[in-house]
Amino acid sequence: MLRIYLMAGGRGTRLWPLSSSVPKPLLPLLPEGRTFLEETAERISALAPPSQWILGAGTGAIEGLAHALRNKWDGFHSLEEPGPRDTAPALLYLAATLRNGAFGGCGDDIVLAVPVDQWMDRPDDWVSGVRKGVPLAEEGYLVTLGIKPTHPVPGYGYIKPDKSLGDGFGVLSFLEKPDVDEATTLIQDGCLWNSGTFLFKAEDMAKAAREIAPRLWEGILGVVGRSHRADKPGDAFLTLPKTSFDVVIAQSHPQVAVVPCNPGWRDLGTWEAVASFWEEGGTDPLAKQLVEVDSKGNLVHTPGKTVALVGVENLVVVEGPEGLLVCARSAAQRVKEAVSRLEKGSSPK
Repeated sequence: MLRIYLMAGGRGTRLWPLSSSVPKPLLPLLPEGRTFLEETAERISALAPPSQWILGAGTGAIEGLAHALRNKWDGFHSLEEPGPRDTAPALLYLAATLRNGAFGGCGDDIVLAVPVDQWMDRPDDWVSGVRKGVPLAEEGYLVTLGIKPTHPVPGYGYIKPDKSLGDGFGVLSFLEKPDVDEATTLIQDGCLWNSGTFLFKAEDMAKAAREIAPRLWEGILGVVGRSHRADKPGDAFLTLPKTSFDVVIAQSHPQVAVVPCNPGWRDLGTWEAVASFWEEGGTDPLAKQLVEVDSKGNLVHTPGKTVALVGVENLVVVEGPEGLLVCARSAAQRVKEAVSRLEKGSSPK
């Protein structure tokens, strides 16, 4: 059976200051004011009913996320992480608990791990890609969806395909966040964007993790053994190292496959990505409140306020309950640096 894990635990620091008070999946940045969570739920509903969904998020966010999801979809499970440990501990913990029968699952279940911060122009193409990947996962492969690139993006991860394999390809390597020139070369060589979407059989993932990352897997089993409830692993979860599934598992897994698809995919994880999306017809919630004189290429999001820009180009101006962001669009990837300094008690410079 397919079990869909909604990875909604990311902090979204690059979308500060809005993400400081609202979980990233609940930001209304999509057309008609829709949220990432709404868009993702609508898309995965074509694959499985809510009874096969598992919403994963941190203690501070999961209640609000679950409440929002229940507005239209109910009957799903929740997995509450007591603190951020990145994707590897969460996905391996899920695999371990499914093997034990948690969430109505078993070791033969196929897990579909879905990031809850993406947009698809053609969601049916994404659904088709997932369906093509399921048979490969049933054969023991760790499967990811590879997005056909439209242009070089230095902030993305890339996948280099190998020989044909069923409806997909084997994977030669994963390449993380190259510069523009490197990204251009990778695209010319036939590489795909890494969507961060994974498919795997729970039992097979347990076996792979035991071989690839034995210390992490032993830690996972320790957390499972000390947890009174599978959906709330408790403070024992915080003893696990903070590490990503891509790095610790996918890059070392002996059997990885990629299924190419072209769903008009967008990772709207930075204000630059949001600005480009709005410019191309996504949405601009403040279009009537912005006056520009000799200005262009700016993103402005200041709810309830009129903004006038004079003689400036390619800026991001975003106001949230806890702060104001002004940065160059080209520097949008560095917003998390400012957030880090703010959290340490120093002003960003």
